[in-house]
Amino acid sequence: MPDTDDSKPDPSAARRGRLAARWNQSQASGPAAAEPAAGESEAPTHEESKEDAVRSAVIDPPAPSEQPAEPPKRQPRGTVAGKEKLQPYVAADVAERARNAWWRTRSHDDGYETFSDLIEAAIAEKVAELEARFNEGRPFDPRPRKKLSSGRPVGR
Repeated sequence: MPDTDDSKPDPSAARRGRLAARWNQSQASGPAAAEPAAGESEAPTHEESKEDAVRSAVIDPPAPSEQPAEPPKRQPRGTVAGKEKLQPYVAADVAERARNAWWRTRSHDDGYETFSDLIEAAIAEKVAELEARFNEGRPFDPRPRKKLSSGRPVGR
């Protein structure tokens, strides 16, 4: 096991301490206090910064209105801008024809910009056809929220 020298401050911890101290100072005195005065040290020592950060976090938490807004929640994997990733298996020749059709028509005015756009439009068209044929043109009721079965289709 390598020897560690605990007497040296961690540079990233020191930076975090300086940033916390600046933030605390700017919150207490306004934006003008965030900049050090001429001849003044840029930031307190590592230990002072650490103590200030701990004190401000534990003893003086920011008021609810001063707390920073929560970062936006990350979308689950496989979703982008309200879209969901699908990975169905299709016959190789159908997949190849679809890719070729998209590639050869993507630059046309009525072509699809991305392959995903083509697939989405094809699915939407087929779903509308199924709704018209089997459900009087209305969207189907939601399916039970359980994992879709995989493997060999029933009755085949």
